[in-house]
Amino acid sequence: MKKSQMRGYLYEIFISHLLQKNGFSKCHQNASGILNGGIVSVDGEIQGRGTNHQIDFVGIYSRNIPFVFPIRLLAECKFWSKKVDKSFMREYVGVYKDISENYISSQREETNRFLDVPIIFSASDFDKEAVNLAWAQGVNLVSHSRLPILQNMLIFINTIVESLYNYPN
Repeated sequence: MKKSQMRGYLYEIFISHLLQKNGFSKCHQNASGILNGGIVSVDGEIQGRGTNHQIDFVGIYSRNIPFVFPIRLLAECKFWSKKVDKSFMREYVGVYKDISENYISSQREETNRFLDVPIIFSASDFDKEAVNLAWAQGVNLVSHSRLPILQNMLIFINTIVESLYNYPN
């Protein structure tokens, strides 16, 4: 496993933990459209209208809002050294729309309906074009590089990865 993959995986675990502590129940296989993934795996595959998609965290909000379908969070987590750019944003918007449009009236009795909420967490930041595209498409963005309280967690992730790679065999 490369250092960048390990950082990303640890960041996904961190985000998953934060979301679960704040009212989101992680979806597992055979629940809410999840095709695979489990307790050990952070991410899972979810069914879209045209194809299946890998999403880092799929969670249902535990509190109900009257007259609103249950909220299902579709979260992507990026621990990149560069800013998230518009090309990734375009790809994610397509994934989000394909998942959220996967409702057919003939499946009404056998499928739960959700209000899908797209969000991207970034350890770095987002470039201006990505921010503009996200805003226009209703994608929520969270940049942890701007939150001083979480800087220690990002440093800790880097420290873990570096110490594992420098550990003698």
